[in-house]
Amino acid sequence: MFISSFGLAQNGYWYDVLYKVKSENTEKFTSLVNDYFSSIKIQDDIEAEFSAFIFKSSSEKATHLIGFSCASSKKLAEFKKSLSGPGWELFSRELLKNTESNYTTAGNNTHYSDIKMVCQSTYFCRHGLIRLKM
Repeated sequence: MFISSFGLAQNGYWYDVLYKVKSENTEKFTSLVNDYFSSIKIQDDIEAEFSAFIFKSSSEKATHLIGFSCASSKKLAEFKKSLSGPGWELFSRELLKNTESNYTTAGNNTHYSDIKMVCQSTYFCRHGLIRLKM
């Protein structure tokens, strides 16, 4: 794994999935994420990142983030659409077995929208980002 800087917002558009991982399942969750995303082709212009939140507000319930960003909203949408099929379905089912809840956010440098709001506050500071193995 490689340590990354604060790069997501600088790329223009992002799509994040935030998870509250059951504490006893953190290692399994991390392994599932790394195994799946290391096994698929991610285009060079898509930045994929995985983060366990080390510092967060007390109101934020999420513990982990899987984020994707790109300079092009169209390419980001195409990548998101490509996450489908039997492998994706199996990965998603296994991932959700290890979580209590999840929600998604999306936006660009000037706009932000909650796709599904579960928590009242959103964690924007991305300390401790870890680049997924590609």
